[in-house]
Amino acid sequence: MYVLRGVRQREGGDHMGLKRCGWIRTVSVFGAAVAFILAMTLGQAYAVGGYWKPAGNKPYAVKFTDEAKNTVVGEFKKPVSWNWVGKGKVKVDEWDDQATFVFKDKKGKDHKIPNAEIKKRILDLSPGFTGQLRGNIQDAVK
Repeated sequence: MYVLRGVRQREGGDHMGLKRCGWIRTVSVFGAAVAFILAMTLGQAYAVGGYWKPAGNKPYAVKFTDEAKNTVVGEFKKPVSWNWVGKGKVKVDEWDDQATFVFKDKKGKDHKIPNAEIKKRILDLSPGFTGQLRGNIQDAVK
């Protein structure tokens, strides 16, 4: 008869469908591995990103919102890819330099925003063809 921390098993039989005390050993090893991984990676940033890719070589629209809740619509023809470096920091790996951007003010007038202005204001990009911009885009129009 085997005794395992107060749990008895019959010889030749097993407790809860597990042979001998192997399940405790497995759980202990798994727990130690998880603890080790958490200890080694705690507080480290992960390199995760995303991309936008045109379907069938057709242009696609991306909606950007700035911190003042203004909306800028951009039209891209080439793929865009990025990585999130940290909180509030995005590193753009691939960018469409021919993309065009339009901001419609409260009076309904369209304003073209330079490509470089949008690229330097990028705060966040999302796989759902949306993004966030730093500051107020109206400053770029003036």
